Amino acid sequence: GSCGGWRKAEVVCGTKQRRMELPDMAEFDQLGMSPVDGNVNRMLSSMILGTTPSRSEIMGIPDPGGQNEADAAAMASIASYGSPRSAGYDFGSREPVRDARQVLRMNDRGDYCVPSARLYPYSWNWDAAFTALGWASWKPARAWAELDSLFRGQWADGMLPSIVFHKPDPGYFPGPDVWQAPPPEMQSSRNMPPTTGITQPPIVAACVRKLVELQHLHESALTNAYRMLPKLVKYHEWFFSARMDDEGVGRVAIHHSWESGMDNSPSHDTALENVKIRPDLIYERKDTHHVDSSMRPTQAQYDRFLTLVLTFRDAEYEAKKCAATTQFRVADMCVNAILLRANKDLLWLCTKILSAKAT
Repeated sequence: GSCGGWRKAEVVCGTKQRRMELPDMAEFDQLGMSPVDGNVNRMLSSMILGTTPSRSEIMGIPDPGGQNEADAAAMASIASYGSPRSAGYDFGSREPVRDARQVLRMNDRGDYCVPSARLYPYSWNWDAAFTALGWASWKPARAWAELDSLFRGQWADGMLPSIVFHKPDPGYFPGPDVWQAPPPEMQSSRNMPPTTGITQPPIVAACVRKLVELQHLHESALTNAYRMLPKLVKYHEWFFSARMDDEGVGRVAIHHSWESGMDNSPSHDTALENVKIRPDLIYERKDTHHVDSSMRPTQAQYDRFLTLVLTFRDAEYEAKKCAATTQFRVADMCVNAILLRANKDLLWLCTKILSAKAT
């Protein structure tokens, strides 16, 4: 569709500033949708109708069949990190629901899923939200367990980390020994697992609403949502207290490209190039042990990623110190749009839960 209203907003890139155009949210409200509604609904519709795009279209990697030597080498590299195909599962006959459920089963670690067995062997924030929607299609209880597992890593101030390190895995970097998070004062329980010190797009509230809707407002779903509500509210409050802009415009900022959920997106190249690399960096990457280096960020990018991580660690993850010392502070459009949608979904949840308790 066409949305005519646009407004200007500054995006801070390191020490530089540039202007970009953001859609006027009122335009989306008039259409009865948020900027992310259309893509999400199309994605869910395609899952239901079985008209899924190819694996190569989804992941940006070659599908088997008609490969040249470079494509064949890339597929061999992908197979090495424990994909369902490398484990012998046959995706030859397309049955999207069956195939998706098989991926969940193979990546299941009890009460959380990993994105992949070796390259990404932990629980990621917004991955867990989407994974919960997958479980909800046939195992609603397992869907809620996915979110409960994620929230075990929530900090005392409400921040929900990008990764929860449930079990040690020496094949991943940077792991808990690098992050050293959360700091003692942010530990929400004695047996809290180690985590990263950054977050990801706050899609969890939208996911919880979808779970409740998929269960047709059943009492068990509303009970689970009620139990999770204080954690969701605290997470959203953290965004507005720790990441709100100083100008009062109403934007929140991300402090690391990884917080966008689109890690090494080209849209962050300008901001990232302004990050001065620490001269004392000594580390060994693990990602290129699992996949070909051509499929991963460059060494210079990784140096900047790690520089930011160590900056936050040196600031002991204190919100104001991190905001003052980070060399990467970007008003990411996608994160802000998702937060807007999630706020509306959180309000919806409060309304439904209060209405149910009143009857």
